[in-house]
Amino acid sequence: MKGLSLNLSKSGVSVSAGVRGASVTIGKKGTYLNTGIPGTGIYDRKRIGGSNSSQQQQQQLRNTGTQTQDLQAKVSIGLDDKGKPTLAITDSYGRQITDEKILRSVKRSDKYKESVNGLIEQKKVEVDEETSKFISISKFTPVIVSKVNIQDAIESLSPEIHNSLSFQIERPTKDKIAMELGNEAKQKIRSIFFWKNNGLRDAFISENLESRFQRKVEEWKIARDEFIENEHVIKAAKDKEYYDNYIAEKNEFDSILKGDTNYINERIEIILSEISLPAEFSVNYEYNLDIKQLKIDLDLPEIEDIPQEKANILSSGKISIKQKTQKELKQEYAQCVSGIALYLGGTFFNISTTIAEIIISGFAQRLNKATGNIEDQYIYSIKLTRDKFSELKFERIDPVEAFSNFENIRSLSANYDFKIIVPW
Repeated sequence: MKGLSLNLSKSGVSVSAGVRGASVTIGKKGTYLNTGIPGTGIYDRKRIGGSNSSQQQQQQLRNTGTQTQDLQAKVSIGLDDKGKPTLAITDSYGRQITDEKILRSVKRSDKYKESVNGLIEQKKVEVDEETSKFISISKFTPVIVSKVNIQDAIESLSPEIHNSLSFQIERPTKDKIAMELGNEAKQKIRSIFFWKNNGLRDAFISENLESRFQRKVEEWKIARDEFIENEHVIKAAKDKEYYDNYIAEKNEFDSILKGDTNYINERIEIILSEISLPAEFSVNYEYNLDIKQLKIDLDLPEIEDIPQEKANILSSGKISIKQKTQKELKQEYAQCVSGIALYLGGTFFNISTTIAEIIISGFAQRLNKATGNIEDQYIYSIKLTRDKFSELKFERIDPVEAFSNFENIRSLSANYDFKIIVPW
């Protein structure tokens, strides 16, 4: 009977009821709950009763029957907002299994523990990476190119040349044509006077060889000439495309060296439209060609944009997700807004080798306690010089400390509180 089996062994007779994944065995040694999750390798056998009366055994069988149906189900293991493991088992109808014995059995399994540990490690990485995006912006500051670098690049430029393909079809020969005619003759000439077939076939080849050969050669020449002409057209178009690209690239390098105002303004607009940073910001700028100075007003992100939670894996193996302290948030905010200034500095220096200095003044929307209004308040102003900037190793610096390499106006307390400043 489906779901019910009779077990005969030296130790006696027992009956098992259930389906794949869960069953109950009743025998003289007692009643056992056998649970498993198909496809996961999780399996457990637990005694849930002694040698009960027949009526009690039947009641256990009926009660467990509902549970066995539910175990043909989906197992979901996750973490809640606080990092606490969650376990949900539902049957094929979406009904949740709540039997504590089954849930405890699953939780004690190695597979469950491995899954939870994996989720904890993944959650730790996710939380850390979210914060890292904000505090590591300066590490992506591009290397500053010099005038020599650009000149070397121009000298190494040359237009690419398209290599035409060669015609691969071989010129027809009389031997190949004769073979072709021979195959045709075998198909066409099949006289009942078989002793005459060879002579008739040879005559067919001899009569048609010259004309067939001349026609095949002419067809071959036409195909060859068409191919060569087409390759000439392709080569002309490709060579023009390569030359145009060469001129465009050379002109771009020349513009980087000359650094006229229009070119710099156009490049800044393009760069700002393409930059993708985790922190939102906006820029107003002005370039002074006479003194080779780019001046930027930088609308900074707010401290609320910084991820507010941190994650730690405890010695017990559990994960702890807590709110960051105000000092931690302020420190990370200082790293973020300082990193943005350095990143933009490197990006804008590379627009033109003529840009000698970039002044970046950052402001945020803060409460004016005297008026009660939210106002734009400057928190730093820094003069970045090209020569000094090009010496820094941004993959290793602390963006807050890096400000000390340049003239700057900044009032930052030990607790990372920015005071209002008057920018350049």
